[in-house]
Amino acid sequence: MRRLMLLRHAKTERAGPGERDRDRKLMKRGRDDAALIGKYMSDHGLVPDLAIVSPAVRAQETWALVAAGFAKAPRIAIDGRIYNAVPETLISLIGETRKTPALLVVGHNPGLHELALQLIASAMRKCESGSPKNCRPRALSSSTCRSTTGRRSVRMRAAWSASSVPA
Repeated sequence: MRRLMLLRHAKTERAGPGERDRDRKLMKRGRDDAALIGKYMSDHGLVPDLAIVSPAVRAQETWALVAAGFAKAPRIAIDGRIYNAVPETLISLIGETRKTPALLVVGHNPGLHELALQLIASAMRKCESGSPKNCRPRALSSSTCRSTTGRRSVRMRAAWSASSVPA
């Protein structure tokens, strides 16, 4: 079974006068959060085989900090189609990686958020269709993950996965 993980870039600074949106950098909070997400992913076996990352500076920084949490850095591909992508573009991009068991897409809202909602709605329609093949026992869908450590709370938005939990 394949795993798809969607990760929006971490918290960024506002663009300065004359600064391009693509050049915005992470704030300290964003850098801390990205490192925490990388540790969480590593600790829970959510390590991708391939990460497709937007060329925007904030997405690149997010990925670098997330990847630092893995014992071995996964393969990476920088793809300009992720920047300002609509769900259909992201689906096409994901479709090009059919042989990748675990894929992470690091990008931007609203495209990632809209894609996650479409995937969740699609999974729910399959389960509601009544066919046992569509919603197997021990199937798990998750739309958000909240991890609290001390006073800090990190939220992975627009993350979706479906998997069967082993018996």
